[in-house]
Amino acid sequence: MALPAAPGSPDQPAATASSSAASPTSPRPHQGGPVPGMYLYLPATPTVAGTNDILYRAPGGDWRKIATVPVPPAPSQSVVVVSPDHQHLALLRDGVVQVSTLDGSQVTTVATDIGTGPCQGPRWTADSRHLLIITTTAGGTGYTIQAVNLDGTGLHTVGTTSHAVGCGPVSANGGIVYAVYPGTLLAFDGGTAPRTVAADWPPGQEPRQVIAASSGSTRLLVATGSTADVCRCSPLEHYAIVDTATGRVTSLENTNDKQGSMPVSGAFTADGRVVLIAAHSRTDGGITLFLTVFGPDGTIVGNPPLPPTEYGYLVGLDG
Repeated sequence: MALPAAPGSPDQPAATASSSAASPTSPRPHQGGPVPGMYLYLPATPTVAGTNDILYRAPGGDWRKIATVPVPPAPSQSVVVVSPDHQHLALLRDGVVQVSTLDGSQVTTVATDIGTGPCQGPRWTADSRHLLIITTTAGGTGYTIQAVNLDGTGLHTVGTTSHAVGCGPVSANGGIVYAVYPGTLLAFDGGTAPRTVAADWPPGQEPRQVIAASSGSTRLLVATGSTADVCRCSPLEHYAIVDTATGRVTSLENTNDKQGSMPVSGAFTADGRVVLIAAHSRTDGGITLFLTVFGPDGTIVGNPPLPPTEYGYLVGLDG
């Protein structure tokens, strides 16, 4: 399935005859160029059989394969996650979490007795030096979030909660872990209970999912939904950058996403730009991925096309 080409050049939204310099879809320059180089992991899926590749796209260029990721043979139930610096793999198999180099060598066991449920899969911190692991507590009444160093040392509990925080807690460096219990942004820092992160959410919006953390700042990428959606079952309406130190919320422009979407992955550049991959559901039951690059002020600065796939996530950005 080929995705539709982005308007204009690959790295910049198209300008129309009625567009002006102040138009929200006009490209805005940022240090290092509007669209960074980016790395994408394409895991094997039922719709894209046999692909376990890491692709790279230079600014203004095309996607090209730079590495192939080994995957454990079937029928072992496993989860493979590539680090944000695309240098290591985290593998959950048969309740054991192991870390290896990208080619599958230099294997280190970092955690055992994790279980095999989907939320037990490890998640990398933004600095690629730690793993976050979610397990269910005894009796299945809550969740425990643990962090462990890349070399297997320092395994410790960051927090425990009865809230269903989903599969997506994030952290810059393993110190503070952020997650969303629908309607509330939570911070886990080793205390007896998570604390609520106060933020100036846009009127009628509430946090629904935390997608990414910046490795060099206190910023998070968060998906929000309408407070009127009591069941919290509608597509997410907006995305925002949240500064956890100040509570400031910068809404991301949603010109290309009026119908609502599902977040897949996101990442920050060092100068504050955000790259987001999200998905639209199609009438045939499939999904279409789209990629958007935002400036630190939330405006769209580019929307380069993705390779033909129904699933893939970011594993690194240049800059």
